[in-house]
Amino acid sequence: MGLYLVIALTGLIFILQHTTANHRLVVSRVCGQKIVCPDLVVDRALRAGGYACQNLPFCWGIKLNELIVDGQVWRLVTPIFLHADLAHILHNMYALFLFGQGVKFRYRRFAFLALYLLSGFAGCVISFLLAPNPALGASGAVFGIIGAEVVAHYRQRDHYGNHQWTSMLILAAALFFPGLLRQGVDNWGHLGGLLGGALFAALAEPDFKLMARGHVKYLKPDARKTVLACAAVLLVFGGLAAIKIVDSRLAGL
Repeated sequence: MGLYLVIALTGLIFILQHTTANHRLVVSRVCGQKIVCPDLVVDRALRAGGYACQNLPFCWGIKLNELIVDGQVWRLVTPIFLHADLAHILHNMYALFLFGQGVKFRYRRFAFLALYLLSGFAGCVISFLLAPNPALGASGAVFGIIGAEVVAHYRQRDHYGNHQWTSMLILAAALFFPGLLRQGVDNWGHLGGLLGGALFAALAEPDFKLMARGHVKYLKPDARKTVLACAAVLLVFGGLAAIKIVDSRLAGL
């Protein structure tokens, strides 16, 4: 359920993003919170990163470091629901469907949604810390799903052997390194998502018991572990973002 909800919501936002008319008007901090007027800060920041202010979902949601420092902290979450074009969203949603099936089966609804959203948040935070350019896309959240798979296979290593979790680790590396050869890919966001997903899974991965014929039965996710994992990811990555925001504001005084 959680997997299909994420895919449906992301697809709906993509449709809204690419069927609405172009806009160069957003609420400006200069004009006031309730007055719609050209926001030169957004436009200048987007142009510096090679983007244009195409539509309101794009303008309001894309990761822009300058505006996050200015207080628009929702930009540490909203980029995971935005995509640049059809190929971008199809690639990410296919990867989410491919790797998310096993994770969805183990985590069920709430825990899966928490893993996905917090992995995306972790990816946006690391991108905010280390990548100056604007960014958008669900890749960080997808890498978080892969990070959770690595942790799950590592926990099962005594039963299945080391080859499964090392294979997942190699797969994660194989998906990560091509981005180093291409311009415009937010590799820091990918790494942050991977780390966020691994941290979440290390604390919330559901317990399992061995069945006959080598099968594994996963138990219902522990709500207390899930809450602890959510708190840990929020504390670690939220704390890093808060430190960066405070430092940037102090530097600008």
